[in-house]
Amino acid sequence: MKSNEINNNIKFYIFLEVLKKYSNINPHEEISKEVKKTKLNHMILSVKEINEKMKTEIYERMNIELQQDLDRRTIYQYVDDLKELGFEITTYKDNKIGYALVTKDIERYELRILVDSLSANRFMTKKKTAELIGKLCKFQNEYAGYDFYKQVSIPDRAKSINEGILNNINSIDAAISRGKKLHLTIVIIIIKKN
Repeated sequence: MKSNEINNNIKFYIFLEVLKKYSNINPHEEISKEVKKTKLNHMILSVKEINEKMKTEIYERMNIELQQDLDRRTIYQYVDDLKELGFEITTYKDNKIGYALVTKDIERYELRILVDSLSANRFMTKKKTAELIGKLCKFQNEYAGYDFYKQVSIPDRAKSINEGILNNINSIDAAISRGKKLHLTIVIIIIKKN
């Protein structure tokens, strides 16, 4: 596939993914003049940055080099289309910096609750807990997700060593969804010290 054959729908999808992955804005925090210069606490992308990220993402996903940048009119159209689909996006007209996706799949506090629940559970292994936390962190943009992942600690307290327990959860879930009865055998071992 040549670069001029990249479908506009693919470009639109990659544009949305670039905004999700690399932009961030806190709607509860005002964008001051200092923030406009440094972009602190907000990751707002200029047209140039969007085009750089688009080229990188398309090359990584499709092994195709995008030769032509998105022009401003295309970006305006993509933003209008995303707004029509229900996404909240801040634009250059709003903030005099660039573009950022305000709508998030999951808020930071929601992610914190889920991650804390995973790290506190005792039925999953430490490895599986870290893997799931890593997957959850991908719901934030790349920078916030990585920063969040670094803050999480998985305690060394009693964690399961049984990797198969998650398969048991899948089996139990499948049985419940089919309306099957479950039969459990509980074995209690009592060790007496002499």
